[in-house]
Amino acid sequence: MQVELVEPDVRFEGSYRDAMAEFIAEGRAEELGTLANHASFADFVRELVDWSQGLGLPAGWVPGSTYWLVDGDRFLGRVQIRHHLTADLRLRGGHVGYAIRPTARRHGYGRMGLAMALRPCLDLQLASILVTCDTTNEGSRRIIEGNGGVLEDVVEVPGRRVGTMRFWIDVVAQLSTDRP
Repeated sequence: MQVELVEPDVRFEGSYRDAMAEFIAEGRAEELGTLANHASFADFVRELVDWSQGLGLPAGWVPGSTYWLVDGDRFLGRVQIRHHLTADLRLRGGHVGYAIRPTARRHGYGRMGLAMALRPCLDLQLASILVTCDTTNEGSRRIIEGNGGVLEDVVEVPGRRVGTMRFWIDVVAQLSTDRP
């Protein structure tokens, strides 16, 4: 099969639910979203599409496009692109966030997912993007740096026990280089 970044679709429901169970077992139930708040998986997918258009956003949220990283019918993870930044997102969160299901980690999918997200970022006229991770998240740091991320600084976010590393990726430069 071929790994792709696709828009959310009900055809991935079974695999998505399996991934959600993996995140819950890891103690990270919030990682994939608010599926439990919906009457059906189709309603959940529809909400994600609405959010990309700025419709029905929770208070304080910005429009964000959600993509799913898949291999055939297997859900591997998600990438979310926030269309613009708030003061809070400038500290922690940035333009792009991603999560790879536990059983798919350490296979390069995080790096692939972030790399594939660069074209949609440019389509949103985001020529440079902020991507953040905790100072304790070595894997995420390598994913960001592997996609051209340049560390701007490390900030302390109120209420967090660890520092947040803030990286900038020059999207135009990354898309103009030949990437493996």
